Amino acid sequence: MIAAVECGAADPSLRTLDGIARCFDAELIVDLRLPTVIGRHDQRDAAHARCVAAARRSLEARGYLCAVECEIIDGRVRGWIDLLAFDPASGRLIVVEVKTELRDLGGLQRQIGWYVRAASEVGRAFGWAVRSTIGIVVFLATETNDASLVANRDGITASFPLRGRAVRDLLVSRTAPTGRRGWGLVMIDPLRRGDRRWGTTRLDGRRTAAPYRSYADFMETVRRR
Repeated sequence: MIAAVECGAADPSLRTLDGIARCFDAELIVDLRLPTVIGRHDQRDAAHARCVAAARRSLEARGYLCAVECEIIDGRVRGWIDLLAFDPASGRLIVVEVKTELRDLGGLQRQIGWYVRAASEVGRAFGWAVRSTIGIVVFLATETNDASLVANRDGITASFPLRGRAVRDLLVSRTAPTGRRGWGLVMIDPLRRGDRRWGTTRLDGRRTAAPYRSYADFMETVRRR
């Protein structure tokens, strides 16, 4: 049986494999590993859902073709792109990743990088003629997120050079940013209407307070409405 197992000619039961292991004074361990899932918990977040819906309405009003919760798979790793927005006129595809809180900057950088690399294939599956891809991270407009972004200034500046007017022009006017290359970052207030829902961060020079103190404050505002 051992010879048959070694040359791949046997289909032993777990009991047989355990017996063989015991002969060698070894232990048989069966390890069941589920696929790694990235970003899925956010989809069950009520504030996250409001941000995605508001971003989608805004982009569709500007002529973008949109798709939400687009699944991507890389081996045993799975992820869901919150929102894909495609501009038919330019062939530009925007990967929109929504965050209600900044928990892990390094994890966010890896996540958006993977999503941007995989997005073109997903877009083409929708029949979109993708020519270029840009990643944009959208944060819920809270003072807590402003403080987190300021605390991570160096990493944010390096990874997300597109901010302020450049991102607003991309989302509102469908104008591609010139000069600087990289990912973008913007804030959103999903309770506002039209283009007023898009806002800048304190890193971009905004001096007024964010609409909400924290995630909890936003949810309390929603409840009161």
